[in-house]
Amino acid sequence: MKKIILILAIFIISLNAQEKGVNPFIMKKIERKGPVAKVFTGGTAKLINGIAEIKFEDDLKEFGVSDVSEIKVVVTPINTFSGLYITDLNLKGFKVKSEIGDKNAEFNYLVFIVRKIQQIRGFEGIKK
Repeated sequence: MKKIILILAIFIISLNAQEKGVNPFIMKKIERKGPVAKVFTGGTAKLINGIAEIKFEDDLKEFGVSDVSEIKVVVTPINTFSGLYITDLNLKGFKVKSEIGDKNAEFNYLVFIVRKIQQIRGFEGIKK
């Protein structure tokens, strides 16, 4: 249930961002009003022969993240089927792999920092 609420919150944040002139595809560090999660970053990438590597632009240590258990990643293929899964998650980035379906699929990803709200500072989106 919490995952569904979180996904719905991200969708609402994206809609609100579009109304405020913020490009949701380059949104970074948007606070969800609630107890536990913030969007750290997101984007679009493409598998090459079943593998893609995503590196974080910002150092997560600057945001007080010290353990990978505080990082959650969601990936979704675009216009195709691919059995995407996350491997090698660390403070510098992660890999996305697929062993079934389209091994050259394009996909969207969202990275969340999941911590108690008292430990997270507020951030704003990047405007166009």
